[in-house]
Amino acid sequence: MQQPTTLVYTGPLLRRAVRAYWLYSVGIGFVVTLSITAISLIALLWTGDR
Repeated sequence: MQQPTTLVYTGPLLRRAVRAYWLYSVGIGFVVTLSITAISLIALLWTGDR
């Protein structure tokens, strides 16, 4: 027997699901690498190396 079901996705639940999927697909290594690269770029620009 089939019964109709209505799913309701709230904003916070949807953001949490997207964040979990993104971290699962790219991995935590990507986040660490991106952070190190951004910090290095800021440090080089701060010291005047262009």
